Amino acid sequence: MPARSSEARDARRSADRPTLVELVERNPALRGRLDLATLLDLLEPLRTRTYSISSSPAVSPSAIDLLVAVLEYDAPDGVRRRGIGSGHLAALRPGDRVRATLRPCREVFRVDPHAPEPTLLVAAGSGLAPFRGAVADRVHARAHGAEPAPLTLYFGCDDPELDYLHRTELETAAAVGAVTLRPAFSNSPDDQVRFAQHAMARDADAVWSALQAGGRVLVCGDARRLAPGVRDVLTDLFHDRTGGSDEQAQTWLADLSRDGRYVEDVYAG
Repeated sequence: MPARSSEARDARRSADRPTLVELVERNPALRGRLDLATLLDLLEPLRTRTYSISSSPAVSPSAIDLLVAVLEYDAPDGVRRRGIGSGHLAALRPGDRVRATLRPCREVFRVDPHAPEPTLLVAAGSGLAPFRGAVADRVHARAHGAEPAPLTLYFGCDDPELDYLHRTELETAAAVGAVTLRPAFSNSPDDQVRFAQHAMARDADAVWSALQAGGRVLVCGDARRLAPGVRDVLTDLFHDRTGGSDEQAQTWLADLSRDGRYVEDVYAG
């Protein structure tokens, strides 16, 4: 998954004001007053970077894939810099080692390939990460004779030729019936469908039918636009299908969330 809010926040902080190291570099008089031990003591500890596993243990039990967006920003000195965590991962070479801890995801965010209810996955950019494994699980299940419930992936990116991540893999999965793909491209919209939430709105009948059948909606991506956009689509859908009030729509969405049928795993970019 892309850098979480901690890395993005660090980047914004560096872009807004110089770091301690940058202050020392700009002011040579400080170099004689700060020894290395004092400098290290003044620095804030690095925050933990968290990324979603982007592979299926059923398909690759001895390997883990990550899908990471490299954070880049302009520092006050005019130098183009990378995020600490994502930049470090991008610089790794085969054979390098990384200190990491493996943690299970929230149970409510798991996608059981054998669950009977339909599932709608909504992602933007490298928010696709956790859903790639879910799609691979469905391909694996179908290859072993199972008939999983419908899985639909709403995926938003800039351009189909530039950043449609794992496109060939996903289209192959769609060809064998493991997933239905509903992509949206912000730089080349189709009938005003620019973002993943727009594709959901275009599929209003299918989305409502899935929810009426006990379906789940899982969202992974940008907390500023994607998540609010999906919530707006769902509440508008409730209004249109039931005639309910704004308060009733919000209660309905809160009930879906409480029951694990609407789940967000989003990050601030």
